[in-house]
Amino acid sequence: MRPVIVCGLDGSPCTGELVRIAARLAEVLDADLHLVHVLGAQSALPSLASAEAHDSEREALTALDALCRAAGAPDAKRSVIRYGDPARRLAITAEQSHAMLLVVGSRGDQRGGDRLLGSVSSRLAADAPCPVLVIAPGSEAHIRPEEWRGRTLVTGQDGSDAGWRAAREATRLAERLGGGLIAVTVGPDAQLLDDEVAALVPTGDVRHERRHGDPAWELEAVAAAMTAPLIAVGSRGLGPWRDALLGSVVRDLLKTARRPVLILPAASLLAAPA
Repeated sequence: MRPVIVCGLDGSPCTGELVRIAARLAEVLDADLHLVHVLGAQSALPSLASAEAHDSEREALTALDALCRAAGAPDAKRSVIRYGDPARRLAITAEQSHAMLLVVGSRGDQRGGDRLLGSVSSRLAADAPCPVLVIAPGSEAHIRPEEWRGRTLVTGQDGSDAGWRAAREATRLAERLGGGLIAVTVGPDAQLLDDEVAALVPTGDVRHERRHGDPAWELEAVAAAMTAPLIAVGSRGLGPWRDALLGSVVRDLLKTARRPVLILPAASLLAAPA
């Protein structure tokens, strides 16, 4: 069975770009694409404004068809869900599809804490059943998944169980892309050993780098130096990542990172095999 990527469309201004990113990523990972929009969400997709005003599922599907054609993804599955909480509906869809990945946009016009993500993205990043790729506002046009093959990914590692699971997921993605992985530990309390990191995938290109300073800034600095296409982190953990809900490092990354952030939600980490 081919893996599935679910893309949640929640009304961000760059909806077309989000569909393009998800479509290209599905091609690179040899996955099927499933686009999902929930009618009655807090903010309507620009191209679906009329559909939502009339509560018309048919019109919404027509708009999704146009987005798929524009993104060169005519075979993508489209779902318009008439009622329900958008985050919950997206999570259920991802679970039922056994999705390998959820792609969502974030909102940059809200202030403070987890509101940077918006309520839907924030909840998915904490509770989705699979990894969530969050696309920061303003970065969409520069993201080219078709150029990710053979590239090195960056993951934050703190030595916790959640951190290990996040690193393993990032390693699996790096292997699918035919690239490598750098596990970054930050701070004087990070006692992770090089051979422990290498054990993630004994035959793979996995490296370990120790840094000192602000964790989010250091992760972005390493990613920038390697021109990494994304940074992978867990939404909960210990050590440098200790904080409520998403954690301060994740929130800071979403504010400052110049590339997508792959978040391993606590729910997906609990469900995944060790």
